[in-house]
Amino acid sequence: MSVKYNLMDPEKYNLESLKILVVDDSKYMLHLIASILRSIGVGILSETSQVEIALGKISDFQPDIIITEWRMKPINGMQFVKEIRGGNHGANPYVPIIVLTSDMERSLVIESRDVGVNEFLIKPISANILYERIGSILNKKRQFVESEAYFGPDRRRRVKSSENQRRKSDRFD
Repeated sequence: MSVKYNLMDPEKYNLESLKILVVDDSKYMLHLIASILRSIGVGILSETSQVEIALGKISDFQPDIIITEWRMKPINGMQFVKEIRGGNHGANPYVPIIVLTSDMERSLVIESRDVGVNEFLIKPISANILYERIGSILNKKRQFVESEAYFGPDRRRRVKSSENQRRKSDRFD
């Protein structure tokens, strides 16, 4: 497996102490994702193919990041994320969540964003992409928003430039 990041790069993340919980009902994908995570230096992994088992592990394992498949049965990724964001099962409701799926539907991306997912990846994935998304979570922490209708990371990703802000305010003066 060829990984593009430079191991000598001072910006490389040390992932040895990062605790990641991986949940995917495909044992093949579970093994593949775990192998990729180990290849990029993640030191502490917990893996399961069942959401029910993952929910039971969360309180003891206390993951720093959760990576989950979106389309699982009998409990799907959306329900799993809702349980986590609700603080159920001893879960840290602020834990970053990366969703993986083979579906490229825009509605699925919107739905996952709206339940509080931090990052969204379409399968097949590469070590580079997964590394970048983990780096994004570690490097660009997003504030959490809580309202009656939503709890999760701020869904706005773009930081508007001061020039754009000035132009908008000039129009309304």
